[in-house]
Amino acid sequence: MASNLQDQLLAISETLVAQKEVEQQIINMKCEAYGVDIVQITKIEKNRVSQMIKQYGADRVSEWYRITADYGVEQSEAIKYIYGIIRRKKESGEI
Repeated sequence: MASNLQDQLLAISETLVAQKEVEQQIINMKCEAYGVDIVQITKIEKNRVSQMIKQYGADRVSEWYRITADYGVEQSEAIKYIYGIIRRKKESGEI
């Protein structure tokens, strides 16, 4: 029983480490897109972008952040703009 509990704790720990790595990847993506060292990012944005990465891949999401920044969209509005990009791409059949 103790071994089973240790296995569960190890699995939880590994999951938390993986989540932190994804969160850091998202922060790095946004920093690179906006050309800054510090970004504004909410927990909701991290969760949504994490799902986008799973669904569309990190390269696409990173590209969408760059497009968002290039259009001068405020950091706090980035996620809304990215959803607009996704909607337009779905409508055109690109994704």
